[in-house]
Amino acid sequence: MEIMDFKFWKGKKVLITGHTGFKGSWLVLILRKLEAICYCYSLKPEPNCQGQQKDVDADQQQTAGERRQLNKRL
Repeated sequence: MEIMDFKFWKGKKVLITGHTGFKGSWLVLILRKLEAICYCYSLKPEPNCQGQQKDVDADQQQTAGERRQLNKRL
Protein backbone atom coordinates (compact mmCIF):
# COMPACT_ATOMS: atom_id res chain seq x y z
CA MET A 1 0.00 0.00 0.00
CA GLU A 2 1.35 3.40 -0.97
CA ILE A 3 1.32 6.24 1.56
CA MET A 4 0.02 9.60 0.29
CA ASP A 5 2.66 12.33 -0.06
CA PHE A 6 1.18 15.35 1.71
CA LYS A 7 3.70 17.65 0.00
CA PHE A 8 1.64 17.14 -3.17
CA TRP A 9 -0.96 19.65 -1.95
CA LYS A 10 1.46 22.49 -1.16
CA GLY A 11 0.68 25.41 -3.49
CA LYS A 12 -2.00 23.46 -5.42
CA LYS A 13 -5.16 25.36 -6.36
CA VAL A 14 -8.29 23.51 -5.26
CA LEU A 15 -11.92 24.41 -6.03
CA ILE A 16 -14.21 23.29 -3.22
CA THR A 17 -17.97 23.43 -3.69
CA GLY A 18 -20.05 23.28 -0.55
CA HIS A 19 -17.43 24.65 1.83
CA THR A 20 -20.09 25.98 4.22
CA GLY A 21 -21.30 22.49 5.08
CA PHE A 22 -19.88 19.99 7.56
CA LYS A 23 -17.67 17.97 5.19
CA GLY A 24 -16.62 20.94 3.07
CA SER A 25 -15.54 23.04 6.03
CA TRP A 26 -13.35 20.21 7.35
CA LEU A 27 -11.91 19.65 3.88
CA VAL A 28 -10.92 23.33 3.69
CA LEU A 29 -9.24 23.17 7.10
CA ILE A 30 -7.25 20.06 6.16
CA LEU A 31 -6.17 21.45 2.78
CA ARG A 32 -5.12 24.74 4.39
CA LYS A 33 -2.95 22.80 6.85
CA LEU A 34 -1.36 21.12 3.81
CA GLU A 35 -0.76 24.63 2.34
CA ALA A 36 -3.15 24.26 -0.59
CA ILE A 37 -4.78 27.34 -2.12
CA CYS A 38 -8.55 26.95 -1.61
CA TYR A 39 -11.14 28.56 -3.87
CA CYS A 40 -14.55 28.01 -2.34
CA TYR A 41 -18.04 28.21 -3.80
CA SER A 42 -21.30 27.39 -2.04
CA LEU A 43 -24.60 28.69 -0.81
CA LYS A 44 -24.58 31.21 2.01
CA PRO A 45 -24.22 29.40 5.33
CA GLU A 46 -27.27 28.97 7.50
CA PRO A 47 -27.19 30.96 10.74
CA ASN A 48 -26.03 28.96 13.76
CA CYS A 49 -24.91 26.02 11.63
CA GLN A 50 -23.38 23.57 14.11
CA GLY A 51 -21.36 21.62 11.57
CA GLN A 52 -19.39 24.54 10.12
CA GLN A 53 -15.96 25.37 11.44
CA LYS A 54 -15.68 28.92 12.76
CA ASP A 55 -12.38 29.86 11.10
CA VAL A 56 -13.05 28.30 7.70
CA ASP A 57 -13.58 31.70 6.06
CA ALA A 58 -10.14 33.12 6.86
CA ASP A 59 -7.40 33.23 4.22
CA GLN A 60 -9.34 31.86 1.26
CA GLN A 61 -11.20 33.12 -1.75
CA GLN A 62 -14.88 32.34 -1.55
CA THR A 63 -18.02 33.08 -3.49
CA ALA A 64 -21.63 32.43 -2.58
CA GLY A 65 -24.27 31.56 -5.16
CA GLU A 66 -26.24 28.86 -6.90
CA ARG A 67 -24.41 25.95 -8.51
CA ARG A 68 -25.98 26.84 -11.87
CA GLN A 69 -24.17 30.20 -11.76
CA LEU A 70 -20.71 28.73 -11.15
CA ASN A 71 -19.60 28.81 -14.82
CA LYS A 72 -20.56 32.46 -15.10
CA ARG A 73 -18.48 33.39 -12.04
CA LEU A 74 -15.36 31.46 -13.03
